[in-house]
Amino acid sequence: MAKIRDIVQIHSGYTSYVDLYEDYHDLVKNRGRMERYKPIAAHRLVFEKVAQALNDLDRRFYFLSGSYGTGKSHLLLMMANYFANPSDVPELNKFFQNYESAQSEVLLKPGEALKERKAASLKEKRKSGRYLVALCRFSLNLDFEGALLRALEDALQKDETNILLDTHYREALRRIDDWQARRNESRFYTDLESAISRLYPDWTVNKLVEGLKEFDEQALKAFKSCFSSVTDSEFAYKKDNLRDIITDFLNNPQFKETYKGIVFLYDEFGDAIDKNLVIYSTLLDFAQFCAVSTLEKGGAVIFIATGHKGFRNHGQIGDLNAAR
Repeated sequence: MAKIRDIVQIHSGYTSYVDLYEDYHDLVKNRGRMERYKPIAAHRLVFEKVAQALNDLDRRFYFLSGSYGTGKSHLLLMMANYFANPSDVPELNKFFQNYESAQSEVLLKPGEALKERKAASLKEKRKSGRYLVALCRFSLNLDFEGALLRALEDALQKDETNILLDTHYREALRRIDDWQARRNESRFYTDLESAISRLYPDWTVNKLVEGLKEFDEQALKAFKSCFSSVTDSEFAYKKDNLRDIITDFLNNPQFKETYKGIVFLYDEFGDAIDKNLVIYSTLLDFAQFCAVSTLEKGGAVIFIATGHKGFRNHGQIGDLNAAR
């Protein structure tokens, strides 16, 4: 008698747990998952919905909810590839072949039409151009703003571009570098060391610098406090919020030549909300920014996140009414 293992072939690349960040940046593993993925009906409906983010009138802010093991991370990985590459690359060709095959297996009544957007239509919509895919990592324990800025920095480094992300974190680092370079002719760097020792006894300048490089909100708060002590003035920078920073970034000529927009993917975003890493006003402003961003305005900004419970079940944050 034949054994089950001889009859049923299991593709481990599809069934195993997906670490979105690691799997996306592992070219071999990523390609394998793309080529094996055959989306079930529920996944196809979500994929079709999120693909509408390419339309100008879409709000471009999505939250995918579902219990453990329902394939949210795997679906995000497919979306990352969908936005990052034109649809004629080999792995996406295979993905859409599997997509079309899955749709052909839907049992329809005589005369009934498939109530889904066809694979060919989804493929046609991404026949050209690239989006910069920025993967937010919950494990870094950063506030929402820091998580997105860190994800952008990572994406630029992975793509090996020379585009710089101009932020208040970078400006703080520039100030410290300038003070250190002129420490023999100016008191500021020495005063900074004294201020850190006095106000944050467990910190050093090096720790402060590392925190700023990692977009750590606490490091920025510490710098602002020390800056005020050293200079008798408040630290100010014209691009000190997500909207201004990303708008400036989208207007970079090199960015425009390379990308059509930015796609932020945040797996486990629900847990970030529950850990109070997300401020309502910051998320609201960012969601509104996504809604008004279009190619004609410099580039589309898309945000896709996941969680284990419905978005509206996350207290005040849930009032944003994200597309689900």
